[in-house]
Amino acid sequence: MGVMIQALFCDDMRRDEQGTFILVGVYPGIIFLEKSVEKSVGNYIQVSALPVGDHKMRLRVIFEPEGGGKTLILAKQSTSVSIEKTSMPFVVTPTGLRLALETNGVIRLFIGIDEEDDQEVTSLKVKIEDDSSEEEVEEVEG
Repeated sequence: MGVMIQALFCDDMRRDEQGTFILVGVYPGIIFLEKSVEKSVGNYIQVSALPVGDHKMRLRVIFEPEGGGKTLILAKQSTSVSIEKTSMPFVVTPTGLRLALETNGVIRLFIGIDEEDDQEVTSLKVKIEDDSSEEEVEEVEG
């Protein structure tokens, strides 16, 4: 069995006294954002079956605008991991990914371990809410 990586986007994560994670505001594959309004999100990433020893892990988050356009690198991070037991999963919880996007598209999370190529482990569709669809309220003189 090879290395398995599971990941998701959420608003926040907490770890309780027993070591379990509480995930807050998990996104089911889509996030609705207001145009150019900053929103902070995080990732819960679990890596299983990583061999015993020291490893280097790379994380990269990109945004691909719908219909083409320039791909944006939202975050890049590297970390070292020391695994003592293959049976124990390794968890990474990067937070504070700031989004202030203006167009629909897709956010993609890539992870690479050691010399392996980076692989996409999860994605999140971005839908920008359109203010123009709101009906204008007219004042009525009485």
